[in-house]
Amino acid sequence: MTGPLADFPDAAGLSGLDVYPWPTEDGKHGGSPHMHLTCAECYVVVSGRGRLETLGGQGHQTLPLHPEAVSLLDASGAPSDERARARRDLAMEGFNTLKQQWYDGDRAALADFYRAATELVGPRLEQWRKTVTEGPLAAAEASLCQIGALETGDFGHLGTSGVRRIEKPRMQSLGMCGLLHAYYPIRRAVAREELHTGSPAGEPW
Repeated sequence: MTGPLADFPDAAGLSGLDVYPWPTEDGKHGGSPHMHLTCAECYVVVSGRGRLETLGGQGHQTLPLHPEAVSLLDASGAPSDERARARRDLAMEGFNTLKQQWYDGDRAALADFYRAATELVGPRLEQWRKTVTEGPLAAAEASLCQIGALETGDFGHLGTSGVRRIEKPRMQSLGMCGLLHAYYPIRRAVAREELHTGSPAGEPW
């Protein structure tokens, strides 16, 4: 059945992604280098081929992307094409600089970048905590309650079970890596805010 957009299991999110076609300074094309401070992200490739470049504690890595590949990133929108492309190009410049500093043996540069990013997101941390508490943590606690109920022979929660189909969102937004069709409530709300205000609302993480 269809209806109001439902939360995904364990408060996960899902977006369809078409990588930006705009060329980059290295002669390739793709999205904006960006940083994950608290969350994990998984790419499941359904068509096309490319590569994913990362720079972290293990150094610079390049992972191939193709329809048989699943890539997991772990952390242990712009309002117009023009601004999204400018953001991507500036991020590419910074990423390539950090990458070259790493190969030159300058490990402090990446640590300085981490420090600056941590300071930058400081005002958002309370909202992030709220998002985790009301999302993934609440989903995990609900599952534990259901396990506890089953241990006592109580299966009442099964009476509220059901199946929902979520149609592909018609609204498209400009994300960090490309054009997004976001299926989950947080990103859809961000896309609506961008549409109505004409200014980037930023990524939820």
